[in-house]
Amino acid sequence: MTADVKLRGFDDVERLLKQLEPKMRSKHLRRGVRQAISVVRDDIKRTAPIRSSPPLIQKRGEKPPKPGRLRRLVRVRARRGKRGYLKVSLIYPTSENPNDNKNAAHWRFVEFGTKHVRANPYIFRSVKRQFRRVLRKLTDSIRVGVREEIRRNVRGK
Repeated sequence: MTADVKLRGFDDVERLLKQLEPKMRSKHLRRGVRQAISVVRDDIKRTAPIRSSPPLIQKRGEKPPKPGRLRRLVRVRARRGKRGYLKVSLIYPTSENPNDNKNAAHWRFVEFGTKHVRANPYIFRSVKRQFRRVLRKLTDSIRVGVREEIRRNVRGK
């Protein structure tokens, strides 16, 4: 699942960003996006389904994995894309062992469903529900960061 967002109507934020040098501009933009996407992450952690039954395959002597893996393991990762733009992902860690407590590769089957299991699009619902809060958090954090940077530069001169 990917989404491209173009912000319109945020002229004051754009004006503030243009006052900074490119390195500082990208720093504050990246920080703002990361803080904004954490709103969605927290909502996903709050609403993710919990499987209460033990796994079907379990080796003798192994402890069963703790329930609530989808809630516990959702992460936010920000990195630069191939073309230089910012790429922010909500990710789940995956590993070879399905019973590993740090493996949440099954999120796709829960989110999109399978032939035998009905879909439960909890990630899509969280993004849709929190979209306005994300935009507000994004603009607020960028404004605060840029104003602090401008104040720091004025004081330094």
